[in-house]
Amino acid sequence: MAASASQVVTIVADDLTGACDTGCLFAGAGPVGVIAEPDLSSSDRPVITVDTESRMLPPEAAGAAVRASAQRLRPRLATGHVFKKIDSTMRGSVAAELAALLEHGFSGALVCPAFPAQRRVVRDGRLLVDSVPVHESPIGRGPAVRATTSDMVGLLAGVRPVARLGLEEVRAGREKVAHRLEQHRGAVVAADAETDADLAGLAEAALTVSRTLVAGSAGLGRALSRALGGGVALLPPAPRAAGAL
Repeated sequence: MAASASQVVTIVADDLTGACDTGCLFAGAGPVGVIAEPDLSSSDRPVITVDTESRMLPPEAAGAAVRASAQRLRPRLATGHVFKKIDSTMRGSVAAELAALLEHGFSGALVCPAFPAQRRVVRDGRLLVDSVPVHESPIGRGPAVRATTSDMVGLLAGVRPVARLGLEEVRAGREKVAHRLEQHRGAVVAADAETDADLAGLAEAALTVSRTLVAGSAGLGRALSRALGGGVALLPPAPRAAGAL
């Protein structure tokens, strides 16, 4: 029996790790096809996760890679739900990849890279790692981090108009969040989140506004899976000890 539109989920990730760590969160309902471009042989499954291998590419090339995948996945992107897996520290060409996906009929995007279990949160519009602005953290000095800011509006600049959704609004309830998404149709809404409950509210709100592209790390991916009635347990918080594997 073919899956209904409400059961179809397409996850687009920029590397294999991201494709797997988010795809597994949707595995409660059955196997998830993991696709390495350009092989789309598993694209008829209800849930698939696509690895575009674009994490280390410059913005123009990363956008082109995602655009090519989206073109091949057009029938899936027109129905069901789409989750853009992004890194919790905004490594890679996030803005360019979002722009490429937004060309495919989405009303806008809700973006939140927060991953509370890994102590990565968005507070007052800034992405923090262990309470340190991401661009000032050790991660911020890595080769795939191109940003010189931790401000989400700055990190997403150039996609479309970017609007902030503060923590007070997030915690006002999903109706408030949905109203803000409706107000900013065509734009990218960058949301604060400090807890899994915050992410759950964002996911639930996004599902009530048609054709909203949801983008986040595995934290928001898990929340979306649960909001759709699935989900599996997330890994426990990472240990604080240095050198832990």
